Amino acid sequence: MNDEIEMELQALESIFFEDYRLVDESTISIELLEPGGDPETGRRVELKVTYTAEYPECLPTFGIRGVRGLTRAQVEPLHKLVTKKAETLLGQPMVYDLCTYIQEWIENGAQDPDAAGGSSNDAPVEMMQASKKHGTAVTKENFAEWKAGLQSFFCLFPFFFLLAGEGDYQPSIKQRLTKRWRKSTQKRKRLVKRTEN
Repeated sequence: MNDEIEMELQALESIFFEDYRLVDESTISIELLEPGGDPETGRRVELKVTYTAEYPECLPTFGIRGVRGLTRAQVEPLHKLVTKKAETLLGQPMVYDLCTYIQEWIENGAQDPDAAGGSSNDAPVEMMQASKKHGTAVTKENFAEWKAGLQSFFCLFPFFFLLAGEGDYQPSIKQRLTKRWRKSTQKRKRLVKRTEN
């Protein structure tokens, strides 16, 4: 699996969290809820993506099925729409864009979001509004920035792993030898003793 796929998988997992599932080495499944929908009763669609070795230069294989609130007849045209949308995104990671496209499809009453006045890639104003609605696009630079921020957070607060139940956190030798690390370790041990008592 190439680096672009691995970065995209990590980003998708952090975005969709519980709705994301790694089926096997090259296949993922994401359950998409209608925007603003109730998790218990809202309409849902499952997008199953199987990556190819040439991705993102070649299309991955898609599987789409209605999970709740949509009939098979409603979901069947979505597969063609998603394939058409994916063809416009060739050469870049596309799964997140396809997920937002599917959510817009659900929100627009199971119609083509582009035809129903949804997002259009031709108008810069609409693109800016879409980016505000759906967040920042996942690029190598944005992902690297996010990852560095997360790593610095865990370096500043290494005891967070212990509090979160991840007791197997292993600091580097340099961290163990520093005075700051020893002090934080002592504080962490005192905190654990207090919580145990």
